[in-house]
Amino acid sequence: MSLKLKVCGMREMVNILGVALQQPDYMGFIFYEKSKRFVGSNFFIPTNFPSTVRRVGVFVNEKVDTILNLAFKHKLDFAQLHGNESIEYCKALKENKIGVIKVFLVDNDFDFDSTKPFQPYSDYFLFDTKSAGYGGSGKTFDWNLLKKYDQQIPFFSKRWAFTLQH
Repeated sequence: MSLKLKVCGMREMVNILGVALQQPDYMGFIFYEKSKRFVGSNFFIPTNFPSTVRRVGVFVNEKVDTILNLAFKHKLDFAQLHGNESIEYCKALKENKIGVIKVFLVDNDFDFDSTKPFQPYSDYFLFDTKSAGYGGSGKTFDWNLLKKYDQQIPFFSKRWAFTLQH
């Protein structure tokens, strides 16, 4: 298993380019308007953004057409889905050549078998701490729970939450 680095919540150009210079594997941009890290309506990814860093749009229960339009506009490689998106929803994105990172909220009672129906339509899973809202709470779940995951889809797990400011 190889370690991949994904930095998320990027929206300020100076931070985007500064972090991109460090060559993370993935960089996430939040298109959920209720998030504190929402990119805003005038957002753009700089033209000199490295092609080696995969672009991830973060969404919560957004319309498929909206994701497809934003993916085209910003050349997104993946849609990270934090809401109640269905298997059919994920399938529609995959059929349109958008990679899928499906998020599951984990607590001590989480059943990893619930991820199995999403396998054919997900490139990655992301296991996040279950909380009242969507997105990062700044808290971590017991990572020992990941030992129960016995499937083929690679996964991300949120360990730290950083907010970069200039």
